[in-house]
Amino acid sequence: MTLLTKANPLEALKLRALISGESKPAKAAKPKRKGKPTGVLVEPLCWVDGVTQAVMVQLPIRLDRDQYNAGWVPHWTKTKTAQGQINTVLLALRTQLRTLSGDRYARERFRSIVLVRISPARLGDDNLIAAFKHVRDGVCAWLKCGDDDFDRRTIGRFDDDVNQPGGIACYYAQTTCQRDKRAHGIQIRLGYSSSSSDAPSSSFGGSQTPLMP
Repeated sequence: MTLLTKANPLEALKLRALISGESKPAKAAKPKRKGKPTGVLVEPLCWVDGVTQAVMVQLPIRLDRDQYNAGWVPHWTKTKTAQGQINTVLLALRTQLRTLSGDRYARERFRSIVLVRISPARLGDDNLIAAFKHVRDGVCAWLKCGDDDFDRRTIGRFDDDVNQPGGIACYYAQTTCQRDKRAHGIQIRLGYSSSSSDAPSSSFGGSQTPLMP
């Protein structure tokens, strides 16, 4: 006779299956794995919007709440995500804005920053600001240093220098892509006039040109 103890869990399962009339003991359900993020990324674009007097840079960067709100994510994963976002923003601003002719597009002429998250879902205000941390660091680093090299360990101080009282104002917004409701990405809107609209519209207007590699 087999004793149904903790030392014989398999025998206990077999006996329960025989009593219930099952041919095989029921297996415990495996936890479902989290699938890959759904949705598509927006196309990288750069254009000048004459209505709002701003330079628009659209990038395929996905901002999710898990990337900054999940404490179980290893620190090297967070570091890789941060470096990827900063490098993407710096590369886009350095390569695209130098092709624009005119003094109005110089770094010193920008008066406002609007960071727009493109996504079918919305984040709370605090989560939205936290999600844009590395993007904001990259934009402020470019406004402060341009094409010059700088110590990446001190990149967090540039936003304090740029967004200080009397400096460049920074705003946040959320919208949905009109072409594809599932699309994810960001827009960086750099206003080059003091009269630039602080309330960004949800449209994708303007003459859009693809970003060149």
